Amino acid sequence: MHHYFQTEITLENLIWASRRQEFISYQRINQAQGIADQDWSFASSLLMRHLDQLANKAFRENKPVFSFLAVSRKELTTGRHTTRRHRQIIRAFGDIAPAEKDILAFIKKEQMRCFAWGMEKGWPTPEEKPVDAPRQPARNAEVQAARRHRSKKH
Repeated sequence: MHHYFQTEITLENLIWASRRQEFISYQRINQAQGIADQDWSFASSLLMRHLDQLANKAFRENKPVFSFLAVSRKELTTGRHTTRRHRQIIRAFGDIAPAEKDILAFIKKEQMRCFAWGMEKGWPTPEEKPVDAPRQPARNAEVQAARRHRSKKH
């Protein structure tokens, strides 16, 4: 299921946000992938798994966890995640996960680490824009086919 999201596109958008010292919405990442907005309810769970895989890999490699910069639109100014999202992150990190009582501090520390990394790299020039996947009917059809397949199983 992870294959719906192209890692390079996600990372470019997350890194761009870090260089701008901003959080980025899940919706923006979804749109950058070229997946239609009407597929959000299905794609959102896939996106969270995709972000969790990227976070786990980055943390294990001692790199900034850029996926923690992705938040819901209403939290773009605060960078906060929901309790449900905290639990997803803890599950995704498995044996290296912080305790639930420490997750907020852990996420905030990693977000600050991403912003510090972004400051070192410098503000993006006006020519630098995050990459978008072309809005391809094939990608949308792929997601819709997966949704139909999933609904037949249940």
